Order: sequence, then structure tokens, then C-alpha cells
Amino acid sequence: MDKATAAAACIALTVAYVGVLYLHPTARRSSRDDPVVIRARVSVILLCTVVSCAGTGLQLSQDDHENNNNNNSSSSNNSSGWVSTASWLKTLRIIPVPGVLEILRTTVLPTLIFFAGPLVDKVWLSQGYKWIWHDVAVAGTSWIGWRNYIVGPVTEELVFRACVVSVELHAGVSMGTLVFLTPLYFGVAHLHHAFEAYVKDPEQWKLALAMSTLQLCFTTVFGWYATFLYLRTGTIVSPIVAHALCNAIGLPRLRGTGGGQQWRTWVHRMALIAGPIVFATVVFPLTASSRSILQ
Repeated sequence: MDKATAAAACIALTVAYVGVLYLHPTARRSSRDDPVVIRARVSVILLCTVVSCAGTGLQLSQDDHENNNNNNSSSSNNSSGWVSTASWLKTLRIIPVPGVLEILRTTVLPTLIFFAGPLVDKVWLSQGYKWIWHDVAVAGTSWIGWRNYIVGPVTEELVFRACVVSVELHAGVSMGTLVFLTPLYFGVAHLHHAFEAYVKDPEQWKLALAMSTLQLCFTTVFGWYATFLYLRTGTIVSPIVAHALCNAIGLPRLRGTGGGQQWRTWVHRMALIAGPIVFATVVFPLTASSRSILQ
């Protein structure tokens, strides 16, 4: 697969993922938090994700099979030309599934270190530990939680990491391009929220544009991290877990959060600075894996 074909495939995957959200009349309603809308969108996005993964995985596995046969004409392995389900699941790095301890080391720990500031804010300065149980309850009992913490992270990472990154990887794209440019597909895919906000209140188009620009920046930066995890750990499970964690923790608050006590505000600010610094020093050793693609 050449780079132009890979780019076209990635654009098609992105358009399909966003486009299916508006195919069903119910899914086109302006309120994206309406449970009826969420149910409609979840059904179509799950189907789209399965089709995207199966189609991409089978095609990439088939390409690998043909290349192997061309390089070794005497090979008798899978001479029928068909690839197994396990083959394309491995190609997209959906299997094998790593153990819990590995996920805690390679994904949970570095993510929590990076988000030290927001964690200090939530756990110590504002909501306390109750926010954890609240989010767990929301994830299991509401359609918004189901979308934010389960369906969203799983489907987005499967499409934009397992499929998009794998396509570009098979096209011979450099590691720098994979990590820093392929997440733009993921970021651009979120711009449809600007359209939804505009439809809901056309007079607030400037606010919708500003919010969507901020979201584009944030999703692209997160896409760098998720792509790094995918390539570094060699499993799609890592970016899925990181995605769910980031959705739960949320964006950091930069204003004072000490409840009138200046020293608490300074502790929060120090955590905001120290988190990324410590993260940068430990992320490579923590994410080391025998399946690593990015060395």
C-alpha cells in the first residue's frame, strides 16, 4: 500500500465514523446528550467500527500474506490466500490482550502522573474520592456515561489507532509522522461538534467555533499520546484505557482552586507543572513492552 492510498483510506475511515452519526433521523437531533440520540448513535457507531476493523484488518493481513508469499515463493502457509480472524486481530493489535499488571504499569500509572494537577484538584481540593465512585456509577447506569467511558473510548481508539495508524504504518510512514500527524484525523473528526452547537443555537456561532478549536487542540494532543501508547505498548488496550481515564479526569483548571487558602492553590499549580515533567522522564521506561514498535 502506497502513502496516497493509505491517506485516502484514513480519510474514508474518518468520514465513515463521523458520517454514520447523522444517517439515522434520530441521531441527527441537536441534543447529543438526549438518551434517545445516544442509543441511536451507539448502535450505528458500533456497527461502523466492526466493519471498519474487519475491512481494514483483513486488507492489511492479506497484503502481508501476499508480500510474504512474494518474498518466499516456496511458502506453503495459508496457500488459499485467505487470512484468519486471529490474523487480522493481531494485525490491528487487538490481540493478544495484555495482563492487568502490564496495563497498570504501561498506561494507568503514566497517565495518572501526567494528570497529577487535575487529580490533586479533584481528589483533594474539590470533589474528594467520591468523584471516582460517581463516575463508575455514571458509566454503568446512564447512556451519557456509557458513551463517554465505554463506547467512545473503545470505538474511537479502534478506528483512529488500530485502523488509521496501522494503515499508515503499513504504508511505510515514519514514526514521527505516525505520532504527530495521524492524530489530526482524530482531531478533525471532533469538529462536527461545532456544527451541532451551531444548529442548537446559531447566534452563538463564535462560541461554538472557539470551543471546537479548543477541542481540536486537545483531541490532537491526546491523539499524540494515544498513538504513542499504541506504538510503544503494541496493543490497542492501552490507548482505550488511557482514553477512558482522560475522559473521567477532564481538562485541568488553571484558576485558583484552594478555597481561599493560597498554599492549597500553590500545591495545585505545582502539581500541574510537576506532573508533565515527571511524566516525560518516566514514560519510556514505564511503557516498555516486548511488542513495542516505537523504540
